[in-house]
Amino acid sequence: MPSSKELRDIAKDLKIRGYSKMNKSALTEAIEERARSTKDTTPLVEDSPSPPPVPSKKVARQSKSPWVEFCKEYSQLNGCSYKEAMGQKEKYSAWKESRATTKPAASLDVEESQESEETSDE
Repeated sequence: MPSSKELRDIAKDLKIRGYSKMNKSALTEAIEERARSTKDTTPLVEDSPSPPPVPSKKVARQSKSPWVEFCKEYSQLNGCSYKEAMGQKEKYSAWKESRATTKPAASLDVEESQESEETSDE
């Protein structure tokens, strides 16, 4: 007959709740009950090692930080690494201001045409 430790190991493998507080007879009963309720023919104790768990793919969360957005955009436009883009702090403020002052295209065209007329008159 198996020892209490061996029975606890079997109960742990079978995922029997509360096995650590059971005595030998309760462990035997719980293991037998689990064996009766299990309909498949898998052995109670596996001799072969279980396959390694399949890692789940984590979905990267989207950052809403303007700094992160700047670094990504800068690295893509300039063909540099993200780390190199992080060193462009002085360009970040200009980028941030240009994003804040972005106007609809129609009004931008009107202002540009007025400015170009003023500079051509001089």
